[in-house]
Formats: sequence, structure tokens, C-alpha cells
Amino acid sequence: MASQYVRTDIACVSGASVLSARSRTIAEELVEQVTGSAERRLPVRCTLLFTTGEWCRSCADLPRHLRRLLHEKLGYTVPLVGASMSGLFCSKAQPLFFDTGAVIINICSEEMWFSVAGVERPHSRPDRAALVRGIAARLLDAETDRVGFGISAERDLFAFMPGFVMESGYKTHHDSELHHELLEAFDHHLSLFGVSSATARSDMPSLVFANDETFESGLAVTLVEHDVNIGASPSTITDLYQ
Repeated sequence: MASQYVRTDIACVSGASVLSARSRTIAEELVEQVTGSAERRLPVRCTLLFTTGEWCRSCADLPRHLRRLLHEKLGYTVPLVGASMSGLFCSKAQPLFFDTGAVIINICSEEMWFSVAGVERPHSRPDRAALVRGIAARLLDAETDRVGFGISAERDLFAFMPGFVMESGYKTHHDSELHHELLEAFDHHLSLFGVSSATARSDMPSLVFANDETFESGLAVTLVEHDVNIGASPSTITDLYQ
């Protein structure tokens, strides 16, 4: 029996120095941090990318550089998913909370598989329900390219939603509708965990990341097949800055 089922490796960059750095330079630093010290006992199954929205607009190709560099280091392609946030907290950063920078988390396990798909501005599409069904079909098709874990395995969905969007000068929110449409696209057979992407400015669209792509006010979904126990509990964080 394996002594370790899941490990996470974390790297971050933050502060004023990243403002003038090119996306490839930032990707190189993140990948060096996240792969440089840990003993490679478990395969990397997925990379989570979180950025602060305003800064990352000038580094939209950061996901592509990260995946390419990880492929060079590891010898195989790793799915990537994530989103922008108004601020980030990382135990490896100084200060711990920052509003300019990026964090990546490598999820390492022999008991998990990830498939990722995304789309830009789903809320503005008249065929949104069909679009979401298309994402579901792409995620399910990706599963045929690998060997599953058998009858004990389970599957769950994890999504990064658009968050608040501006429509006709008003702030609107469609994440609840997308949540319902995603569940319907999988015939309500899977659990869905998710989070709204965000920026610090209400007039600026959030970003989501799906493999090599960066989408404004987008939807990024990952289908996780796993043979580990996963649970969740909802909570609310208020008055973060007080």
C-alpha cells in the first residue's frame, strides 16, 4: 500500500518585481521553485494557477509557458486550470497576503487524473447550455485516452466561474446558472466544487485559465477521476481587510 496518496508542491512570485518581468521569466521562476526541491516520488497530475487579475493581463501567455517548461522538466504534459483573484495568500510569500503576483500548486498523485476544458464569456452566448454540454463532451472524451482506476474510482467536477461581469453598464452574476447547467450536462451524476474568479477592480473582467488558454470572464472546468476520499464544506469569508 502506498505511504502517500497525494502531495502538493507550491511556488509563488509576488511584489513589484513581477510588474516588469516577462511571462516566460516568471514561468521559469515558478517552475524552478515547484520542481527544484521535492523528491519526485509521485507524478504531477494537475497544475493550479492563481494570479492577481490586473497584473496578469500583460502575461496572458503565462499558462502556455508554464506547461511547456513543466513538460521539459517532467517529460510529460500536465493539465492546468485556475483563475485570477483580487488578492492572494501564500505561506511561502513575504508578505503572506499580496495583490500582485502568482501562485502555482502542483497536485501529485498516482490516484488522480485531471481533464481540463474552458471557454470565454459563456454568459454572453445565446447557446450557453449547448456550449456547456460541449465542454462536458470534451472532458468525457479526454478520459478515453487513459487507463481508469477501476470500479472503486469516483469522479467530481471542479470549476472556475466568471464571477461578476459588466453588462450594459451593470454588474451581473451568472455563476449559479452555470453551476446548474454544468450539473445538467453531466445528468446530475457528479458533484461540482467551484469558485468565482475575481479582480480588485469591478470594471475589469476576471480571468480563468484552461491548459494553454487565458479567457476573460471565462469558465474553466476540470473533471477529476480519483481513488481517494474527497469532501467539502461551504464557508464564507467576510471583512478580509479588517
